[in-house]
Amino acid sequence: ANMEMSVYRIDMTDEIDFSFDTFSNVNIGESRHQGIESGLRVSKGMFSAHANYALQEVTFSKGELKGNAVKAIPRHSFNAGLAADRGPLFMSLSAVGNRGMYVDDTNLVEMDNYATMQLQASWTRGSGRFMVDVWNLLDKEYSTTAYPDPAGSDVLFLYPAAGRTLLLGIEWTF
Repeated sequence: ANMEMSVYRIDMTDEIDFSFDTFSNVNIGESRHQGIESGLRVSKGMFSAHANYALQEVTFSKGELKGNAVKAIPRHSFNAGLAADRGPLFMSLSAVGNRGMYVDDTNLVEMDNYATMQLQASWTRGSGRFMVDVWNLLDKEYSTTAYPDPAGSDVLFLYPAAGRTLLLGIEWTF
């Protein structure tokens, strides 16, 4: 078993953000990035399991938004899965997700939480390796970010994530 943990706090000045009101970059002044990131991996023979979790808080440090979360940064992120590695064959299945992310700096609109599944498989033969990855295995519909209508209506413009995605790869070592 292997466990890792990191604790951090960074006070930022002159942090750049994007304003959908003006469609330009803006300086949000000062912010604080702090959090805890942890990971655990357990292996027994050809099998292993892992769990990673990040609790992060990114807030404005001054101004009228002081104490509010900076938009588009999830408070909770996780990745957990199982893997099997038997000689030339490798396969893993993981769940990945985010929770607690705001669409706006006033923290009035929160993104829907989401989790997806990922499958990875590879086969090694000689100096070649053949790989197959399937992201969003269950073809879930979700959005990773959004922005409110700059004109002030209640419309929320969502950026949908890709559906099921298949990646094929070949790696050859000479």
